[in-house]
Amino acid sequence: MFAKATLQLGEASVIAERTGITTISDFRSADVAYGGNGAPLTTTFDQLILRSDRWTAVQNIGGIGNVTFLSPRGNDTDPIGFDTGPGNVLIDHAAWLASNGSLLYDHDGSMGRSGKPNIDMLKQMQEMPYFDQIPPKTTGRELFTKDMVLHWWKKVEDQELSANDFVSTMTELTAWSIADSYRRYGPQELERIVLSGGGSQNGYLIERLRHHLLLQFDRPFEGDAIEIHQHWESKEGQLFAMLAFRCIKNQFGNLPSCTGARSKVVLGKISPASNLIHLSMHFRDSENKATERQAKSCG
Repeated sequence: MFAKATLQLGEASVIAERTGITTISDFRSADVAYGGNGAPLTTTFDQLILRSDRWTAVQNIGGIGNVTFLSPRGNDTDPIGFDTGPGNVLIDHAAWLASNGSLLYDHDGSMGRSGKPNIDMLKQMQEMPYFDQIPPKTTGRELFTKDMVLHWWKKVEDQELSANDFVSTMTELTAWSIADSYRRYGPQELERIVLSGGGSQNGYLIERLRHHLLLQFDRPFEGDAIEIHQHWESKEGQLFAMLAFRCIKNQFGNLPSCTGARSKVVLGKISPASNLIHLSMHFRDSENKATERQAKSCG
């Protein structure tokens, strides 16, 4: 049996020394040490910031897609979070191939919308074992690779597909995989979907997602049932800033129901710098002021 591991690049001690700023890094290792996958970590942000009065799916569509299912406020059901499969990664590679290297991504889904998904190719892709794997689960570019796209690209001429058909097929796979994950593992009462990541700006992908949600739930997700997160570009940055803050405050950063860890743990390693004393005093003063406010409200 192989132990789980995670590779985090960058040396926080060097950053701390060169900037004079206390640096917090390596957020995944503690979760892995407790038996978790070290991902997804965005679920903590989603639970604390984006919970509402409705059953909600918070879906990030970056290179890889990941979702957090949140119960309404007042409902103590644990959140569920996992990687749904490919996000933009296969679409981006397909757009690059289809444009002879002139495009890095399919802007607003214009190439995909101009094509038609190939059903035979799509069905073969849908048979990938990852889609049948039960959460908690995580994946990455080590599974959904450029070589995988090249493999399918070689079949384009054999099946008389246009370049746009190929991009459309990759887009269809992402839309299907998200909706299929919701049907298998999400709440049937789902009312609200919050999108972030670059894929949220792909109009054709969102159209196809609505189509597959209709097929899976037998009801439309129209209008504000699907919304774009206000800070769709910076959500991941906000997440790690929050995790760093919680590390300094000795507060948990993971959700075991999502990562598979045995318990909640503090995430991150602190590399001190010259501002550490000032930082500690700032947090102490903030806590004292919060205690004073609480005492006055009780009095």
